[in-house]
Amino acid sequence: MKRFGRYDNDFNNLFECYSKVSPGLIVERELPSATREALPDTIGGTSFNGLKNVKVFLQKPGRGADLSHLINLKSVDSDDGDGGAILTGSENDKTFNIVTNKKSAQVKMIDQQGNVENDFVTNISPRFDGSTGELTIIQVEEL
Repeated sequence: MKRFGRYDNDFNNLFECYSKVSPGLIVERELPSATREALPDTIGGTSFNGLKNVKVFLQKPGRGADLSHLINLKSVDSDDGDGGAILTGSENDKTFNIVTNKKSAQVKMIDQQGNVENDFVTNISPRFDGSTGELTIIQVEEL
């Protein structure tokens, strides 16, 4: 038995169907909206002011960390001003979605078809170097 609401496409046209069944109950309201100011000349927000690149290192057990990805930042989607940010970037034909906070980071690597190739969460706090505009994330490979 399929349960309604389990899949995203279950909710397509739900409003139109409900308005035909109960036309008197639907009330449309105009909600106020606020526009947000664009960030200053830099692409980074207040947490990582001047951010240009994100470096992802992979550390294997018993070895040093190797640079696995050099991601060019495309946009800062959200920034709380205290180290928590949602970033979007790209490297070659891959897209990266990065979520950071003070103590950890999550990185999703998405290919051109929209499939998630790699997804990891690291408990090592991301490090930002303001002089070079680079954010460093280290993924520790576990056995």
